[in-house]
Amino acid sequence: MESKTSFFNKTIFMKDITRFWAVWGLEAIGLLMAGILPVYTSCNNIVQNYSVDDSLEAMRSVFSSDVMITGNSIVMAAFALVAAVLVFSYINNTRDSYMIHSLPVKKEALFISHYAAGFVMVMVPYVLYSIILTIISMGFEVGIAHALVGVMLEGIIEFFLFYSMMCMVIMISGNSVIAAVIYGVLNILVVGVSVLYNLLSTLLVYGLSSNEFFSARLMKFSPVIYFLKYFGLDCGDAYTMENAYKNLGRFAVYIIPAVLFIIVALYLYKKRAAEIVGDTVAFKWCRPVFRTVFTLTGAPSVAFLFLFIADMNGSVIQKASNNFPLVSILFILCSIACYFISDMILNKTFFIWKKTSYVGMGVLTIILFGFISLIHFEIPGMIIPKSEKVACVRVGDNHGNGMIYEDQETINKIVNMQSKLKKGDDSGNSEENDLYVNIEYTMKGTGERREFAYTWKESTDKDNIDMYKKIFSDGKTVLEGLFSTSYKDINIYSFSVDDHKLQQSVEITDKYEERALIYNALIEDIKNNCYDPDNWSFDERELVTNIDIDFSLYSKGNKIKNHNMAYIKAFEGQYVSIAVTDKFVNTVKALKHFGYIK
Repeated sequence: MESKTSFFNKTIFMKDITRFWAVWGLEAIGLLMAGILPVYTSCNNIVQNYSVDDSLEAMRSVFSSDVMITGNSIVMAAFALVAAVLVFSYINNTRDSYMIHSLPVKKEALFISHYAAGFVMVMVPYVLYSIILTIISMGFEVGIAHALVGVMLEGIIEFFLFYSMMCMVIMISGNSVIAAVIYGVLNILVVGVSVLYNLLSTLLVYGLSSNEFFSARLMKFSPVIYFLKYFGLDCGDAYTMENAYKNLGRFAVYIIPAVLFIIVALYLYKKRAAEIVGDTVAFKWCRPVFRTVFTLTGAPSVAFLFLFIADMNGSVIQKASNNFPLVSILFILCSIACYFISDMILNKTFFIWKKTSYVGMGVLTIILFGFISLIHFEIPGMIIPKSEKVACVRVGDNHGNGMIYEDQETINKIVNMQSKLKKGDDSGNSEENDLYVNIEYTMKGTGERREFAYTWKESTDKDNIDMYKKIFSDGKTVLEGLFSTSYKDINIYSFSVDDHKLQQSVEITDKYEERALIYNALIEDIKNNCYDPDNWSFDERELVTNIDIDFSLYSKGNKIKNHNMAYIKAFEGQYVSIAVTDKFVNTVKALKHFGYIK
């Protein structure tokens, strides 16, 4: 009679549970001391010392803080690391590995039994903690029992993903230390690559100060950060069932990659040879992957470290975009060094000169050099975006105002101007009449932003200044940029006139008739091209006053319907300061009429 095939071995499962009792015991004690007791004590104190109206919100805040500490993704990732290393520790010990695999148990049963033991060790104390926390919330009538159940499910999914990932990584590596390092790198790889790309682009591109490459879409591939953003209780006023489970759908998606990690881990476990114990990686195909990732991410990191060490006075990095040959040599040398280091780690020796693949080194070095060249020489659309992909652009002028445009015509003009800019003086020396210009793009769909900051000198950057001023030579364009196309309907929070000579400010927000007449006069003057985007059009003697306006795109309590500004939040509390000179004939006349200036 044939024996029944089993994919689970109870003896091995229980052996792991009893062998590592100290681990799950410490976890249970930690959750009790750091979670349950503080929550109960705090809620008890709140009931005794707070009013009925204030106590509910205070207790909800206590629960929210507690679950964020005990169930956030960093804690769960650490639990997953420890559990996986413990239950599969035998595969990185030659004697234990031969002994375990000599047992009359199928490899599938070994893997599933060990995997289940690690999962149960961590999750049983966590589930019991969550249940007790829920009971406490019901006892104090906090009204968030359903929310706590939702958070518990989120925590389980977090651990399931991280634990499955770590089990897969252990099968790839030949020792636990390297496995822990690879696991950590995988969890932050997307974030790290995006940070390196942002640093590279800001280093090598003239004027680029911020490149928001790491978007919400990419964040999903870095679950540690993604879970941190969405995990926890909703601390709003309404603790509805819908509110409690609104993020659970986001977490549930990660069940799919977790299952895939388990399948891959089981496959690798069956294929893994016992002789590779102690090696950096367990399979030959992992070696080129390790070299590639180590070189292409390590070389820029080391290069930036050298640059920051050398950048004592801030001039080295500032001039980097004008010294591309020297910067590229540094990156090439770092690439070669990192390739050698990766080979040393793989072969566990310093003497790798004869074993190293110089062809592979050359290929990776060329790839890195080609990539930084594409960034530096600003391939169209790579750094300066294509105008059709821009939702809106914000241009900061010399008065600190933000002129925001979403019409395609103006966006085209600004993009075309940027593509023709000549690299300015990066000496760091400032002149009295320097023009500071900020250009910030918000991209369609993703909401990513790219920000450029330029400092132009009248003596050396006249061509750039002329191109910039030409775009804003039309008063209507400036007016729509400062106050939007709905400038007649803005809701003004405050309106003040600053007497430049007497150094005093007069608030006229509530004087509606006077404010309306002055504002209409200001609009008329801006339409007549009186506003200049630079501060060389007047000197101190020509400055009459400043008019400061705080406003939003609301009209009579309703958001303006015909305005679909992608940068709408920038207008909710937007601030504009207008330097009024003698050119502002209508404004000066209105101000004199009401006695605000003499």
